[in-house]
Amino acid sequence: MPKTNQKESVTRFFNAIDNHPRSSLYILCDLVIENSVSAKQSLNDIAQIILPEQLRIITKTMTCIEANEGVLQDKNTIAAFTQFKIKLLCDGGWLKHLNPKDIIALSANDAFFLHGLIALTRVHTIAKGHTDPFHQFDFEILQRAGAEHIAPNISTLIAEAETLPLDNFKEFSKNDIELARSVLRLMQSHPTRFEMGEYFLAQHKELKDEIYTNWHKAKESIAHTTVSEENLSKHIERAAKTHSEFNNITKANRTKKDAPDKNALQKRNYSFMGLSGFGTLCVTASLVPKYTALAGAVLTSTKAVITGQAICAVGISTMAAPLIAPTSIALFLGGVTYLARHGKEASSEYNTPLEISPQLISKNPNAPE
Repeated sequence: MPKTNQKESVTRFFNAIDNHPRSSLYILCDLVIENSVSAKQSLNDIAQIILPEQLRIITKTMTCIEANEGVLQDKNTIAAFTQFKIKLLCDGGWLKHLNPKDIIALSANDAFFLHGLIALTRVHTIAKGHTDPFHQFDFEILQRAGAEHIAPNISTLIAEAETLPLDNFKEFSKNDIELARSVLRLMQSHPTRFEMGEYFLAQHKELKDEIYTNWHKAKESIAHTTVSEENLSKHIERAAKTHSEFNNITKANRTKKDAPDKNALQKRNYSFMGLSGFGTLCVTASLVPKYTALAGAVLTSTKAVITGQAICAVGISTMAAPLIAPTSIALFLGGVTYLARHGKEASSEYNTPLEISPQLISKNPNAPE
């Protein structure tokens, strides 16, 4: 592929965007796929100049093509669209121009669910003037690891957000029960989980038994402050108006603290539908005792922060049988790689700091609150 003329590609992009947005879209996709130094610089230049309304034209053009002409697109075009979406949702230089509706339109499917949920959280927290909990997150892990393996880590980071865009989360998953289930799982360490659970109880009645079990565990197991106690009781009372069995939750015994450690509470990740990622890591580790030394060496050499999940996994591995499947090795080492990278500076591909575009805040009525 010939190298891009940086100035020429930027000029062609803006010359075409008003009357031929499809051409501008393909210019961006070509730059993303080319991935040369000059192509990356052209993308950065466009991201610095483009207006939110111009980018909205591009994203609407792309989603329209996917919806109406998807089967007609060749593999290269589909791959280019995928990479461009990842760029939009992960790179702060592009994400700053998107409002929640744009993000939802780009990511309301299984392939981009995690990208979208994280993007909505980041845009909301920055617009509120809070710290972006994902400012050091390695977004490349979203392409390399399965959602079930990194969900506990993402849940922990979401818990660090002072507030969450609950209305956006609701819109994101109101028509898809699997997305709703995933949203609830990822919110397990955040205090607004019960408000979201109450909404989905009405929106997706099939989740009733799962929400009941989850709340019951929370009532009997999680230490509460007076405020959190009142919060949970409020949502139980509301749910019981249409589902009387929720009254039984108030009878659950539990340990109560008036001043629990905030960080400790955040770590108590009562995962929706079980701690799938944690369970997979432990089961995988239990199959690989002879690889424990290798894993320990990797973690030691990188000076990674070893979480309780990893400690448990390695501990179990020392007592397990020496049987192992290639797939299990890959999953285990994939988890080790994530732990080794977690906490480091984000990937250079997506580490542009997120600062919400002034045009998006001042002119767009749909800007996050």
